[in-house]
Amino acid sequence: MKLITLFTLILFATSFVYAESITEELEKSFKSTKTSNLEDEAKRLSALGSLNHQKGDYETALKYYEKSLSIREKLGEVENLSYANILFLSAIASHKSGNSCKALKKMNSVIMVYKVLAPKEKITVAQKEIDTVYQPACDMSLLLSKK
Repeated sequence: MKLITLFTLILFATSFVYAESITEELEKSFKSTKTSNLEDEAKRLSALGSLNHQKGDYETALKYYEKSLSIREKLGEVENLSYANILFLSAIASHKSGNSCKALKKMNSVIMVYKVLAPKEKITVAQKEIDTVYQPACDMSLLLSKK
């Protein structure tokens, strides 16, 4: 039994290290990739944001997400699911970086797009996130800043 447990732990640790090295390689690849148009650049930046998000580097992820969103805005791509999904990830990164009120504003924007374009399940998930995570965290942040 101890041998199986030890093997499982080693396998888990090895897979974590392997996954981390794959993530680093992907990040290097995305950073060095030259894109031919703004749409591809927005996708590249979103991918870099997502990789940093997975590593727990929320502030770096947020920078990439914001750049991607800015390009999408310039392209007039603000009322589509891709934009809303990146905005959702950006809200999560904002919240994890300590800015829950900014995250709340972003989530409200996500809901606006989702109400027009997304399946009801996405709207429900986003609204639940607002009600259980972002609104209470923002309220607490505002309360603490008044003290």
